[in-house]
Amino acid sequence: MQVSELQAALINSAAAAASDVVAAVAGKKIRVFQLFYATLLADTVKFGSNTTNLVTAMATVPGVPVVLPFSMGPWFETAVGEAFTMTKTVATQCSGRILYTQD
Repeated sequence: MQVSELQAALINSAAAAASDVVAAVAGKKIRVFQLFYATLLADTVKFGSNTTNLVTAMATVPGVPVVLPFSMGPWFETAVGEAFTMTKTVATQCSGRILYTQD
């Protein structure tokens, strides 16, 4: 992987619902190499490949960031042609950023 291949996306969601962090691209996988986010209120967050969970629900503490530092191997990898999603259970602001590749 070349650093120039990395792309960045913002995490910005206030709904208690599933949302795309990175939209699906036909024929490509999304690989997440770094991620951080924080919520305004206590919440439960999980990440997925469309509707398939890639991690079990993680509880958050208000204002305390969750940090997955840069890794040479991806923290998460979607199925081919699927979006990288975030599902929250509480309607509160969740903000952050990810670094990812699509190939």
